[in-house]
Amino acid sequence: MITIVWSAVLVLLARENLTETIAWHTDYGKSLKVAERHDRPLFIVFDSGETKSEHTSGTGSFLSDSVEKALVADYVRMFVDTDTDEGLLLAVKFGVVEFPRIVIIDRSGEWQVYTHSWIYTSEDILSTLNRFRRTKITRMSPTIIQAGSTTSSSFSATLCKT
Repeated sequence: MITIVWSAVLVLLARENLTETIAWHTDYGKSLKVAERHDRPLFIVFDSGETKSEHTSGTGSFLSDSVEKALVADYVRMFVDTDTDEGLLLAVKFGVVEFPRIVIIDRSGEWQVYTHSWIYTSEDILSTLNRFRRTKITRMSPTIIQAGSTTSSSFSATLCKT
């Protein structure tokens, strides 16, 4: 009897962990905690709430099957609704001044390793996801830019302290 109960508890915990990493989150603090708990980078999309389904569902123009699989396998995903005061404040914190925008936070939760505004192909997105999926900054780099800078790069790393 104890074995059956213990097995049920393990199944529920596994399901909760899976749901936690598959879901699109909307709370930055909780997203960082999930990313830390699962040792994954945080993939953030900043845009109007009206476009959320375009970015977070398979029916939108953003998610190809390969992009969706890479996000589910390696990232914690977050959508920031820039129509809200909270979302706009978070965008300002990250120096995001144009929408939509992608930001990737490394697995340590301390560094913004990538930022880019739209629009590019699924192949470009997939290449970026593969490039940063295991990134974890462990020491200061002389190429780090200050948080709040609007500098971005075309498919290259941009490091900002979060």
